[in-house]
Amino acid sequence: MDWAKAKTILIVILLFLNGFLFYTIINANSNNKATDYNRLALEYLNSRNIVLKADFSDVPATAGRIEYETRNLDLNRISMSVLKTKINPVSTGDSIIYTHEGRSIELTDEELIIKDRINDENDLINDQDRFLQMIYTYITGLGYSKDEISLEYQKKSGEEIELGFLLKYKDALLFDHEIKASLDKSGMLSLVLPNKKVKRHKVPTEVISAYQILVMAGLPEGSVVESVDFGYRQLVEDEFYDTPVWRILIEGCERPIFYNACTGEKIKD
Repeated sequence: MDWAKAKTILIVILLFLNGFLFYTIINANSNNKATDYNRLALEYLNSRNIVLKADFSDVPATAGRIEYETRNLDLNRISMSVLKTKINPVSTGDSIIYTHEGRSIELTDEELIIKDRINDENDLINDQDRFLQMIYTYITGLGYSKDEISLEYQKKSGEEIELGFLLKYKDALLFDHEIKASLDKSGMLSLVLPNKKVKRHKVPTEVISAYQILVMAGLPEGSVVESVDFGYRQLVEDEFYDTPVWRILIEGCERPIFYNACTGEKIKD
């Protein structure tokens, strides 16, 4: 190897090392600043006697907008699972519908809606844990994964039991994509599931930490923060993407508050 080639290789190596060192320094400074911001925010919240019951241990530093696509559900498999027999569907233009002996399946671009008959309804209504496990099994049988759903609530009202879930994407909640399951005393199981999945995750940007959001929220002194969750939500109707958001629930408030995780702006319902 002649000296000219060796010199060129050395220059390239030095440029690469300088670039790597610059990135490392910038990244370290950014992380240190974020840590300092969070520390100062926590000190401020403590000075206001604001109690944090929420878990802040696993929060993203960056996140990007996400886009959705329609799921590729196996309707033949679903119809055999629910209806227990092969049925020809009816197409209405906007939906595909299967019906048989009081059971039904309806699929649109947005939702999968199921009506099914359950035999041991009394035992399930009186045993919420058993009903929950049954729904997990039922949903996975439809082509959804247990790892992509998060339980939001369990309710029992009279002779009816209801469960609510949210879809997840990499542990982030998809607040506009809810699964509802209910069972009444007649044995009718009703399920509504989103027919969407995440298609693309756009270039991530820096996320404002939940600590800083709580400072910006101007909470009254002595407030108790019950929960803080990171996820995605459509902020403008007819947008083709969801934006990173924080959902914050304050003790004594019936409804959670949402904040844009990139700008800190409070989201109006």
